[in-house]
Amino acid sequence: MQDFLTPPPEDAVETIQTVKYIDVDYSAMKTPATYAKAVTPELMQDAQLNCKLGFHYYDKEIKKKMPLQPFTFFVLEVYSGLTGAEMDAGSNEFNNFWSNRVRDTRAQPYTLYVNGSKTEFSGLWSDIYDKVVAKYKGVRNARCLIAYCLELDALVEIPLTATAERGVKKAIANSQKAKKIDWKKVSLYNLAENDHIWGFRLKGFEKENEKGEAYAGTGDLFFAPDFDCGILQPIGDAAGLHAKCVEFQSEIRAIYAKRGERIKQAQEKEALPSDTANFPKEEIGRDYEDATPEFEPLPF
Repeated sequence: MQDFLTPPPEDAVETIQTVKYIDVDYSAMKTPATYAKAVTPELMQDAQLNCKLGFHYYDKEIKKKMPLQPFTFFVLEVYSGLTGAEMDAGSNEFNNFWSNRVRDTRAQPYTLYVNGSKTEFSGLWSDIYDKVVAKYKGVRNARCLIAYCLELDALVEIPLTATAERGVKKAIANSQKAKKIDWKKVSLYNLAENDHIWGFRLKGFEKENEKGEAYAGTGDLFFAPDFDCGILQPIGDAAGLHAKCVEFQSEIRAIYAKRGERIKQAQEKEALPSDTANFPKEEIGRDYEDATPEFEPLPF
């Protein structure tokens, strides 16, 4: 019998590519004013080791949170995403929140997941905000840095808290020696969109109030990350590291673009008219970014 079958080419079947990130979170060691003076360097060091202060990640092999000290990372992409956690009153267990990552929350929809299960909340953040926070108080819209971590030799995702985001912005502002820049005017939105790869090295912590001002002894005390930062140049000993980051960056962007095409095709298919289709649209005006505007100019 004649064999009509031949080996298929490599591109005969489309495969879904994904990138695995290690989640890196930040804890600001929020301290009431009455205890602020009791915070010593030894207490801070102990808090770091117990992941109550600074950056940390969950090690799946030993099933334990681990501190990142030292911590050096290079920003490859900047997305926005829903994150957070809260105690479920009915079960006394934590609900963990997650969504797809997007570049533009004004044009790209979120889909909210709780403990890995898809919820009924899907749409632009401005449209679903009221309904989401009415049911889940712990959900927050965060700026997410996709970065290469030098110490872990791995890709990480850093959902920035307001305190951590301020630390990154202040580092960028302080790196501009030739001109004085107000850190509040620094944008992270387009940080990874040009040819520069920004690197950050944690060197300590700064005492702040909730507005990011130097702590003056009143109100809650927060510890913000204090970074050295600069541009990773493809020269000398850094050439190999730069090439590695560029390769990771290209892979991340290609996968994101392909995923966007799949979503677009699915949306176009769902939008085809049918006898039963009904697509109501609510107009709900909302300031949906809780920390900074979603569209900002370039970093400087």
